[in-house]
Amino acid sequence: MNHHASDARGIALLPLEVKTGPKIGDDTAPGEAGTFEGYGAIFGNVDRDGDVVEPGAFAESLKARMPVLLWQHDTKAPIGRFDEVREDEKGLYVKGRLSMQGRGAEAYELLRMGALDGLSIGFITREATRDAATGTRRISKADCGLGLRYGAGLAFYGA
Repeated sequence: MNHHASDARGIALLPLEVKTGPKIGDDTAPGEAGTFEGYGAIFGNVDRDGDVVEPGAFAESLKARMPVLLWQHDTKAPIGRFDEVREDEKGLYVKGRLSMQGRGAEAYELLRMGALDGLSIGFITREATRDAATGTRRISKADCGLGLRYGAGLAFYGA
C-alpha cells in the first residue's frame, strides 16, 4: 500500500500534475495557463495517521456540492475553481484552474517551479471503522468540501 502524509483532520498531501499552458498574454502556446490535475485521495492508501479512504466515501457529498479551491485551507483565500472532482477506480480525482491574478498566480508559479507540488484536501468523516489490532481507520463516508472550513486547496506542507 502507498503511504502519503495526512493529519487527524483528514488533510492529505498528494502530488499534482501541473499543466503549464501559455503565460499570461501568450495566445500561441497550447493548453490553458493555471490548470492542474491530480488526486486528493488514493483509495486503499494507508496514510501516516493510519487512515484509509474507501471507494465511494465522497460520492454522496460530491453530488451535493463542488469543493472550494482554497490557498492553504484559508476560507478567505479562494484561488481558483475545480472544473472536475470525481471518484474513479484510483481515488478522488481533481482537475482545476487557478486564477491568474493574486494568490492564484502565485500558486501557479510555485507549482511550475516545483516549490509547491501537492494537493491538500480536507473532509469531515461521517462513517468509519477502526481495526483494533492495527489501529487503522477505514473511512467509508466523508463530506468533501461541504462546510466553509473544509475544502481542497494547495498547501506547502502536509501534516
